[in-house]
Amino acid sequence: MGADEPTPVDADRAMLAEPTRQSPLAFVFIAWRFVRRLGVSAIAAAVLFVVNGGLAAGLGLLAVGASGALLVFSALSWWRMTFCVVGDELVLTRGIASVERLVIPLERVQSVNIDQRLFHRPFGLVRAAVDTAGSTEVEFEIDAIDLARAEALRRIANDARSAERNVSGTHEASTDAGRNVDADVILLQRSPRDLLRVGVTKFPWAGFVVFAPLIAIGGEFGALDPFLDSAGDLADDAVTIGSGSVLAAVLVVGGIVVAATVLGAAFQVIREIVTNWDLTLSRTPSGLRRTAGLLNTTSRSSTARRVQIVTTDDTTPQRRLGFTRLTLHTFGTGNLDLPGSTRTEIETVRRLVVGETPPPPLDRRISRWSVFVAARATAAVALVAAALLWFVIGWWSLAVFALVPVNAVVEDRRWRRRRWGLHADGVGESYGLVWRHTGELPLHKAQVVTVRQSFFERRRGLATLHISTAGGSFRVPFIDLADADAARDRVLHRAEIDRRPVL
Repeated sequence: MGADEPTPVDADRAMLAEPTRQSPLAFVFIAWRFVRRLGVSAIAAAVLFVVNGGLAAGLGLLAVGASGALLVFSALSWWRMTFCVVGDELVLTRGIASVERLVIPLERVQSVNIDQRLFHRPFGLVRAAVDTAGSTEVEFEIDAIDLARAEALRRIANDARSAERNVSGTHEASTDAGRNVDADVILLQRSPRDLLRVGVTKFPWAGFVVFAPLIAIGGEFGALDPFLDSAGDLADDAVTIGSGSVLAAVLVVGGIVVAATVLGAAFQVIREIVTNWDLTLSRTPSGLRRTAGLLNTTSRSSTARRVQIVTTDDTTPQRRLGFTRLTLHTFGTGNLDLPGSTRTEIETVRRLVVGETPPPPLDRRISRWSVFVAARATAAVALVAAALLWFVIGWWSLAVFALVPVNAVVEDRRWRRRRWGLHADGVGESYGLVWRHTGELPLHKAQVVTVRQSFFERRRGLATLHISTAGGSFRVPFIDLADADAARDRVLHRAEIDRRPVL
């Protein structure tokens, strides 16, 4: 390419040189974001209230006026917001009554995450979220722009960040993804079969949240009346007839629990497939990039040095099948979540973001006093529950105290399996019984290290070690105070002498 021939980045800069507005459809997304802040459930309840004639005509007109004001506000917000690239800066102007001019040096833009939601797709639009090095939240969002401009903004930011490192003499660590990579390299990819396995092996109870709005809507329109009447008749029979009806009631309740569990598992599978369809993690010249989604397509990117903590989470079935959920906790927003990761994939990604250093040995335990504290908390809750139930079921309320020894046994098992460890380059932890969590934090990422003592810990010479990073925290409770102080000093010393960049 000749000296006077424009580069692709020059073309991107020319595209964004003039102040640019979002697509006119952006005012719809602005209005929806405002509605979500009010609470979708509250608004849905208000709509049902209006449909059933529970709102006077005057208040109905007031609701129509509020809706019109919302549309006007959204349209003005869209019209008053522009963005452009001026030299080495990204300039954003927004505001209705007052004007805010946000100027962001391009080298401080850490990532430009691109999402294409279902309503974006027919119009070829995307949503772009800009993360910077000076904020733990998204600096600003562009609700609806065309994909070409979003990709141009991403390339300009990556080019400016690379140029800044070269000029200042700082370089990416040898572990940084993208080093000496000229083209995208796929590190892992998920097929529908992989996602099906992930969804089936997750706990189904998270899917129960779907039942709340279904029950509310069904109750509002009388769809549950036959079921409720049958349940009431069954309860009456159980009282008047005896053990046969009690057994029937138990069978009905058991059937409902089984059906709910199956339905919850089905929702988990559907959610996993829709959210992570065609999930791909690629190593690009500018870092790591994760793309996924069936209805809403997301694209999130990060350099390796932005990764602060590496964690894995899995259930017992997932461990037996040999996969887990790998999460790269990054600075700002947009963690890279990679379900269904095998041990080989985890090692490949870990080498890119942490390096060749082996993980910390998990050879230390926390104090067994943690079991007592958990059992004490359960006993306190059982005492309150028994006091409240006493007026309803009498002596039977004391049965809730059976949960105390059960909880003590469970917590003892958790204590036996909980481990943590520390070596020259990192700190790690592992805990969980049916669900297991492991985490690793490179010591040079630590920003704040504290040793805290509750009243209970202080009386027994124990403490809690708390390590904070730009992308999360690491907490080890109930360890000896001397060990906590020694770990704090070691982490701070390592963070001080290590020359590798934190971000």
